[in-house]
Amino acid sequence: MKQQVTFNELLLFACNETSLSDTVRVETALSADPVLRETFRDIIINIQAAEREISKISYAPGEECLSKVFNYSRLVGGV
Repeated sequence: MKQQVTFNELLLFACNETSLSDTVRVETALSADPVLRETFRDIIINIQAAEREISKISYAPGEECLSKVFNYSRLVGGV
């Protein structure tokens, strides 16, 4: 009987979040099933694309925000 590997299991495997037994099971299934390998390749491509987009996120306040804070501070006598 062939064991099914779910999309969620592939995703967990791609993120190194599977147990040892699940890792072996997924690796075995990937080696035997070209369609599953293609699905896994697509998952990896999408994870990489998401990582590229996440790296573009700015964690600093914008100039307008800083300007408003400084103006308010001046208004209340802080600076």
